[in-house]
Amino acid sequence: MKMKSIYLLFGLFLVGSLHLAFSEQKIGSFPMEIEDVELFFVFADDGLSEDEKAFIVEDYTFVLAAMNPRFEASYAARGRPDTGEKIGGIALRKFSYEGPALWPQPWGDEFGLFGTTEDGKKFLFISKKLSDRYREAITLINQYPEAYHALSDFIEMVNHPTATNVPHPKDFAYLNREDNRYDFKKEEIKNQTKDDLIEQLIQMTISPTSILTLRKIEGELMIAFYLEISSESAGFSKQGVMWSFIYQDDYWKMYYGIGGALF
Repeated sequence: MKMKSIYLLFGLFLVGSLHLAFSEQKIGSFPMEIEDVELFFVFADDGLSEDEKAFIVEDYTFVLAAMNPRFEASYAARGRPDTGEKIGGIALRKFSYEGPALWPQPWGDEFGLFGTTEDGKKFLFISKKLSDRYREAITLINQYPEAYHALSDFIEMVNHPTATNVPHPKDFAYLNREDNRYDFKKEEIKNQTKDDLIEQLIQMTISPTSILTLRKIEGELMIAFYLEISSESAGFSKQGVMWSFIYQDDYWKMYYGIGGALF
């Protein structure tokens, strides 16, 4: 997944309510530019701290650039048609994209909303529902710091597997007993060696997605990554899906189970 260039220019567009006044003095921090399109942020919740806004902007722009958005090919947002709800008198739309579909489900309807002011400036709208979810993600990060900080090493291991960094297969898969694949996967992993797992990982690439996919399930921290799998023998190139991973017993593992295997 090829990331596009992101230029953060350090400012912020603040709003105190949904009755927005798009004045020049309101345009302050976190304007950005992607694919020669200048953007700034509008936050519905004026109770967000500056640190919370900066966190949201960093995560949002990372995902936005990876999706390779096309604002000129936008469409009416679900539940927010051009003739319906407006923000500050401006209709919200959703951008189309050319990159991978990284909508952070089940909050995808709130992600990717933007509007265009009368003078042609585009703004990304962060609804209170979305910023509340970001706050929940921040809380999870603070509750599970070791798991969160282990993510970078896990991504490196999956994308560059070696005999020294790959765990035993039983430490790479998390099996939910309620899943109908449980017995099959358990037997498969039982007979798998580290070399087998390395061969499997060579066919895989994972890329980080939005921190919005962080959640807790079965008492453990879970996150979704964009997983690409290739198989020359199967005759197809890399195909991507959103897949869940769970942190258990000091390891990040692929999750096989009901309610979390695929986002």
